[in-house]
Amino acid sequence: MIERHLSIKDIMVALGIGRSRAYEVAHDMPHVRIGRSVRVSEAVFSQYLKQRTVQPLARAPIMSRTAEAAWAARVRKQTKLRAGAVRAGALVGDGSTIRLTRPRT
Repeated sequence: MIERHLSIKDIMVALGIGRSRAYEVAHDMPHVRIGRSVRVSEAVFSQYLKQRTVQPLARAPIMSRTAEAAWAARVRKQTKLRAGAVRAGALVGDGSTIRLTRPRT
């Protein structure tokens, strides 16, 4: 029985990719060249996709709205504190102070 082969255009449509990338994908698997035309067996193509299918990672539980709001408030407060400290000439970890100067013109 004759097996169906996919053209580059078929691969483009199936994967939603451009022509250059479709040629790269086709050359990554066993393919048939007929003149300048490149064809890939449907069976080889489906096996190629199965080998490259990735299972999704387990996701962290989503924060509730109240927990997310509390977290956002903490981040805003910390950012404001850091910005205010820098403006006032805050101490750096080694005990020296940060001096703010105007840029040279």
